[in-house]
Formats: sequence, C-alpha cells, structure tokens
Amino acid sequence: MKRLLTASCLVLMMAFGFATSPVSASNPGTVKIDGVAFDLVQDNEPHPGCVFKLQFFGFPEGTEVSYRFAVYPPTSNTKGPGTLITPPGVVDLTLPAPGDRKLNLNTGKINLKDGLTAAGVSPHPVQGFHVKLTVDTPGGHKYKVFWVECEANPYTY
Repeated sequence: MKRLLTASCLVLMMAFGFATSPVSASNPGTVKIDGVAFDLVQDNEPHPGCVFKLQFFGFPEGTEVSYRFAVYPPTSNTKGPGTLITPPGVVDLTLPAPGDRKLNLNTGKINLKDGLTAAGVSPHPVQGFHVKLTVDTPGGHKYKVFWVECEANPYTY
C-alpha cells in the first residue's frame, strides 16, 4: 500500500510539473519566476506580466548557468515553436554563494515585450504568450513553461 501511495504521488507530481528536473548532487538548485511585486519568497508565479525576475536558489557558489526564453505552443509564429526570444537572447551567469533563504541571485528586471514583438507572435486572447524558460547548468537542464501577459501588466519599464 505504501508503494502504491508513493507511486501515485510521483505520477501526480510529474503530471502537474513539480518534478520536471530533479535536484541532486549533479543538478542542484532551482529557478523560480518572480512576477511584480518582487519578493524573496521561493515560489513560482506562472502568469507574470512582461516584466519579471528570475530567482536562482540553492546552487553552489561559482555555478555557471545560461538561460533563454523561447516561444512555446500553443503560441506560434511563422518561424515555428521554439523560436528564441531576442532580447534577451541567451544570458550567461556565474552565481554567487547562496545568501538569505539560500538565494543565489535575483536577476534584474526581464522584459519580454520587445522580444515577443520581434518574434512575430500573437498573444492568446485570454492567457497571453506561452513561453518556455530553459536553464543550462553543469548538471543538466531545468525548464519552466509559463504564460506572459504583456498588455495586462502595467509595469512596462
């Protein structure tokens, strides 16, 4: 019975995206999307406006990472799904030591509005743009898929 309960929990976690990239000795840390208003709480905000920050938690000091955003279905364009959103393009970082609440780094404000315009995509009438964040780490990749609502966001810096 205990095995069945454990397996059921794992299946549910995978189905809802909570186990997309395991944290292990070879792939430590986690990345969160922090929408406006910015805070240091370790949680995801899957419907930020066009302006948001990324938060890197629990990585060893000196970890080199890169991240990028791409158009993700059902949002599409003439270039196809997976089109890199530029700006910001590919961003390379070396993470400092974890500090308060094991936070390594809060990125500066990221605004995808110009990049989405350049990609030639149209927003979903209710959800906005569907975007995939890919973070490359020495231990593998981490992914987040979320919706960006540019017009609903009053914070267009």
